[in-house]
Amino acid sequence: MGDEPAEAAALHARLMVEQEVTDLYTGDCRGCGECCSRFLPMSLLDRARLRAYVRRHGVAAHAPWARLDLTCPYLTDGRECSVYEARPEVCRAYRCDLHARGELEGFTGADRAVPVDMREFAESIEEKTEGDLG
Repeated sequence: MGDEPAEAAALHARLMVEQEVTDLYTGDCRGCGECCSRFLPMSLLDRARLRAYVRRHGVAAHAPWARLDLTCPYLTDGRECSVYEARPEVCRAYRCDLHARGELEGFTGADRAVPVDMREFAESIEEKTEGDLG
């Protein structure tokens, strides 16, 4: 993969400053996937819950959709979350209308969450699972 993770992280950081939410509604998800970022703050509990769910249900991450794919690898072609039941707390708390108005508050575990590259996280689960089988 080379420098792709670093390039993706730099692009994401720039977009977080430049991009504004444009699709406003009342918080009932329409499945646009705008909020399903490759880079998410996750706590240790989020990571453990997600890892267990992915392994238990055999959920595979989607292949990158572009050279620098900034979407969550668990977003399906239909723009739905394939790990919805185990999604991180930040995903559970997020509403794009609150984000656009600057009213988005913290989420459970936010004080212990660290930014995670979801693509690298997904690949580490797949590598560990393959290693577990052999």
